Amino acid sequence: MEGIVTFLGKPVNGARVTVCCDSATTRDQALLGGPAPITQDGVYRMLPPAGNYLARAQWEDPDTGVMMNVAQPVSLPFMALARVDFDLQPPPASDRLVTVSGHMDIVSLVAFGHDWWGHPEWTATPMHLGPYGRPGTPDEELGLRDSAGTAKPSATTAASG
Repeated sequence: MEGIVTFLGKPVNGARVTVCCDSATTRDQALLGGPAPITQDGVYRMLPPAGNYLARAQWEDPDTGVMMNVAQPVSLPFMALARVDFDLQPPPASDRLVTVSGHMDIVSLVAFGHDWWGHPEWTATPMHLGPYGRPGTPDEELGLRDSAGTAKPSATTAASG
């Protein structure tokens, strides 16, 4: 099985193609099944067993950090080369996984005893925003809100002065 993985019509290197527990990464190489082997970007090659599968290609855009992916059914013949191309798609706008992180500067000055200050880094639990629920059903508000919390800084992040 071989093919090309594209996004917005352009071949992408570093995309991962998975079929039946086998996987391959796209890179600059020649297609064997074409009329003349021409080296180009976005080519993958793998040897999954013959059969009917759901094949998946995914690639994280290094400029945006957004994971592009696509899945499609494939029928792989026995002892024959199959050409399967993938055109990556971004996730729908209504279905996002958001992670919020930050840095805090905390100072607690006291009249008696020891002052305390800390500079903890924090990351909230990833929030799944979408897909949005259907009005008038029990899942009406599905994905419309989530919550996050922070943990108290450990003794190693606190100092006294």
